[in-house]
Amino acid sequence: MHSQSKVELMGRACCFVNPPYLDEYGETDQGLKRGNPLHLDATQYSRLRTMWLSHTISDTIAHTMENNSSVVATEWQHL
Repeated sequence: MHSQSKVELMGRACCFVNPPYLDEYGETDQGLKRGNPLHLDATQYSRLRTMWLSHTISDTIAHTMENNSSVVATEWQHL
């Protein structure tokens, strides 16, 4: 695993969320710089699984974009 960022996509919109892997202090290790062992957090995994199974990922992205002015729609096909 090289990156600790997860992107949720909905058409041309996306948002970044914390991954379900945390260290012993409950923090993510962005870029694996600290080298602490990471463990699957059951609570965060359950939240992601529930979103996937209930088809609410697009709702989560829309809600995040409404509440966060720094989230922008990206035209991924141009990257």
